Amino acid sequence: MTFLSPLFLAALGAVALPIAIHLLNKTKVQRIRWAASRFLDAALQRNKRQLQLEDLLLLILRCLLVALLALAFARPAWLSSALNLGAGGTSTAVLVIDQTASMGQSVGPETRFAQATQAAETLLNQLPAGSSVALLFASDQVVHAIAKPTTDLSAVRRTLTAATATARGGDLFTGIKDAADLLRPLSGRRDIFVFTDSQAAAWTQQEKIAALRQQLGSSISLNILPLAGQPEANLAVTRIDLGASIPAVNQPVRCTIEVKNFSRSPASNIRVTLAVDQDQPIDEALVARIEPGGTATVELFASFRDSGYHTVNASIPADALASDNQRALAVSVVKQLSALVVETGSRTDAFFLVNALAPVPAVEAPRFYLRPVPGSSASLTPAILENTDLVVLADVGRLSDAATAALSAYVRAGGALIVFPGTSTDIAFFNETPDLAALLPARLGRSENSPDARGLPLASRDQTHPVTSLWNDPEVGDLAGIRLNRFFPLTPVDVTGGSVSVMLRLADGRPVALTREVGRGRVALFASAANTDWSNLPVNPSFIPLLHRLVAFTTQRTETSLVLSPGQSFTRTVSPDLAGREFSALRTGDTAGRRVAGKIELAGTEARVRFDDTAAPGGYALFTDDAPQPFVTFAVQVDARESDLAPVAEPSISNSPATTVPFEALAKEGAESISNSLAAPREIWPWVIAAALLLALVEIALAHRFSQAK
Repeated sequence: MTFLSPLFLAALGAVALPIAIHLLNKTKVQRIRWAASRFLDAALQRNKRQLQLEDLLLLILRCLLVALLALAFARPAWLSSALNLGAGGTSTAVLVIDQTASMGQSVGPETRFAQATQAAETLLNQLPAGSSVALLFASDQVVHAIAKPTTDLSAVRRTLTAATATARGGDLFTGIKDAADLLRPLSGRRDIFVFTDSQAAAWTQQEKIAALRQQLGSSISLNILPLAGQPEANLAVTRIDLGASIPAVNQPVRCTIEVKNFSRSPASNIRVTLAVDQDQPIDEALVARIEPGGTATVELFASFRDSGYHTVNASIPADALASDNQRALAVSVVKQLSALVVETGSRTDAFFLVNALAPVPAVEAPRFYLRPVPGSSASLTPAILENTDLVVLADVGRLSDAATAALSAYVRAGGALIVFPGTSTDIAFFNETPDLAALLPARLGRSENSPDARGLPLASRDQTHPVTSLWNDPEVGDLAGIRLNRFFPLTPVDVTGGSVSVMLRLADGRPVALTREVGRGRVALFASAANTDWSNLPVNPSFIPLLHRLVAFTTQRTETSLVLSPGQSFTRTVSPDLAGREFSALRTGDTAGRRVAGKIELAGTEARVRFDDTAAPGGYALFTDDAPQPFVTFAVQVDARESDLAPVAEPSISNSPATTVPFEALAKEGAESISNSLAAPREIWPWVIAAALLLALVEIALAHRFSQAK
């Protein structure tokens, strides 16, 4: 038996009150001698023993009544635990609470995380008196809430009550390992209790956990306590991106949104909305049906009134797991991109490229979001490149050493480069010049003519590159209509990390356009020239959208730093003019408005902003003073794996069946779930109250009877 509110046991001291009253009343007796009293002495002596017994009985009943009331307020309860926590004397225990995003799933009025903390409190009530407890919250960050075991279990309870679920991902192995490391130097009985929803994503390192249990042996007991019950149905926004769109002022920007059904039953009529910043949704779509485990891809359009930093947010209706019902993306919107088109051969290639980059009448060209500027190799200087968003080399033969070095530094610093070789191209120069060869995704072979008079067609479908994936949709068009009459065979370079990607292939599979990431920038290389002698690409209807998507892809090179995981600190170098100024933060959907978040610090010659409160997913905007526009935005996205709430069953950690470690093998025998491992205490205070009432009635009846004249 235990007491759920043991502090009320102090009220047992009130048992002294009936005794004190009895003694005080006894001292108030006044003896008066009078002549006739001697005739009563004999009768009094006969009743004296009876009166003393009656007073003692009433005193005992009143003391018991007070004691029962005190015990009732202390909430006595019977315990039955499969873990036999009372055996073996006091314990030093570490409670590890799963705090990954899946634990935020609502089950009725409470979350799975709340169920876990309540189960942990139940376990505290079952530990032997004098036990000490440490408390860890495990996700991709292990929070040592109570880093050292303490006998102050009230402090542990308060910490459990104050804790909330997070949107973080992660694996539980690190938390369990930290718990074991904490207990190893100690002696006596030592226990680790892990409270989890047993979601598969949190148990990807089961082999390591099993090996750790084997290392611990019998010295430290590892108890895995999964929550009982099945997960609720869940829909999630698992992806949002701009694909190959240029976010420019007053230009429609295509946003690709992916919604996945992690439920066991189909989902119907899912409304997907898209909003910019704190505004109301500007576009939406209705997904008719998503099969179990299936995915629906929706394309919605956003537009921006101002240049600078913005956020876009895709949302679906609320369900049991709130953290994945929306997904945000930070966007740097430009007013105009500058493209330097460099050509040293004929002017035909530059003509096609300039007109494709700005396919508008001449009077509208200055206001168009792409501004092509014709130039020569002499234009490749640091001063000019500093104000250039994109460089296009069209039929360039050779470059000076200074131009090559400047171009290399430009790309590595985040610049974009597109190369169309041609008749004037010096193959040896491109392949053997170190600075230039280190930028290109492939080596150029000697040019070849098509054996077919109509030209060699491109592959029409199964496009995997972000630039060309649009043409997998038959309604968009067919790249097979593009034919090459002459081309340079391309041999992709071997780059560690897989930064080289094939963008276009011939129908026979040979690559004819590749991209490469170099430093913070991106480079694209075509196998053919941008003129009609080499191919029909410049006059094909797909040329303009293909080129614009490629521009978007190559210029979107640094904004990955604007996407964080929950709890990850945001740091960024900003304009030195902002140093020393306070900044405020606003999260998408936060009705409380901006809140002061800190001060922009000066680190050496750089001004840096740091923001740590990123626990909640969504879009964040940072402002200085009362500025209407943020000086930077970023997005916090939940790990899509957390949206799959399915519990781990019989997973295979490796390809070898011999090394498969079932989750059930990790759970201690007889402790399959918290519901049967930590049976809820059976409270008996109602019976104690009933006994107290019965005792009160007996006391009243006896007091009345004893008070009658004898």
